[in-house]
Amino acid sequence: GLLRDKYSKSFEGRFIFLTLSDLRQKAGDLGGAEKALKEGLAFNQDNPDYTQQMWGRLGDFYRRNGRDQEALDAWQKSAENLKLRDAPGALLKIGDYWKEKEDYVRALTIFQDIVSRITLKAIPQRLYYRFSAQHGAGLCLRALGRYTEAVELYQQAVKDARDDNERWSAQYSLADTWFEMGEREKATTVYRDLLQQCPVTVSEETKKGIRERLTVFTHSQ
Repeated sequence: GLLRDKYSKSFEGRFIFLTLSDLRQKAGDLGGAEKALKEGLAFNQDNPDYTQQMWGRLGDFYRRNGRDQEALDAWQKSAENLKLRDAPGALLKIGDYWKEKEDYVRALTIFQDIVSRITLKAIPQRLYYRFSAQHGAGLCLRALGRYTEAVELYQQAVKDARDDNERWSAQYSLADTWFEMGEREKATTVYRDLLQQCPVTVSEETKKGIRERLTVFTHSQ
């Protein structure tokens, strides 16, 4: 019989399919893993939030297994109703996909759409997606050589930041943009500030990268 005949509509019952899929994938049973996710999708059709999350996980599954078009289709389904809490996260994955493929124009359009549709009054999880989309858009603008727009975007991200970690991250991206533009004085000032105000979450590798950029400027004077 079908798996969904065995489980209740409780929280655990709704999400048991994700566990089953993960276990089957680890065992090398990709067909069984996909089947569990699709059954979970059918099981949760009565609940938009759960359905949205199931489509997202199915997209992740396809992407991990090199089935890119099916991944994009599933993420698009997951993002259909952007009013659902985690729907922007699926759209973010589509933007990240196109950024990885170096289709920066397409990715930028998606990231900008996310930023424009999530207000600063949204709940924390959705603000996280907004902040991530701002960074994605900034990277695309830099890749396209649109540095002035990237600077404006990161300056806005600094203002929008909810905590010190986000603020530091936005300032770091802003300094990198100035570095790429050859704006020595602006970049140097921010890099030095960043080293003095590093949150504990910043890796030693990142700090090393900042010091190396400062060294480049020092030697080029």
